[in-house]
Amino acid sequence: MKKIFLIVLILSITACSSDFRQEYATYQDFSESVTQRNKSWFFDSIGHDAYNLKSVSSIGEPLFCFSVFQYKDTNYYKSILNSNEYVLSTKLEFIEMLKKHLNKKPKWFINENSIQVNNLFFYKKGRWYIANDYENKIIYSVLSN
Repeated sequence: MKKIFLIVLILSITACSSDFRQEYATYQDFSESVTQRNKSWFFDSIGHDAYNLKSVSSIGEPLFCFSVFQYKDTNYYKSILNSNEYVLSTKLEFIEMLKKHLNKKPKWFINENSIQVNNLFFYKKGRWYIANDYENKIIYSVLSN
């Protein structure tokens, strides 16, 4: 009995410590194959025009999530991000959040040099830090505790 308990304990610890990765080619793929729990690892206002959705997250210590997606309808995201639900943030806040989890940042996520060069707009909602690249129509987001 002790052996079974030890095996279950080791498996539980191992399962909780690994990163959870998601990738979807289109919004339709995302909406059809994702549970509500899995959707919480993405920016909460993803529109039907979104594509190339990616996320890496962990509920371990520290809790984090990196997500990105591309979109077509600039006006939709401007109206959402400029609503009362989102607060304007700064490049510095976004970079600080990025540095906090730098060892977990996936290769496909924007890096600090690109943040300095690109014309990005920064927002915050709760524990989410969001960078919107209106020119290339890409939203990057970082979640942290």
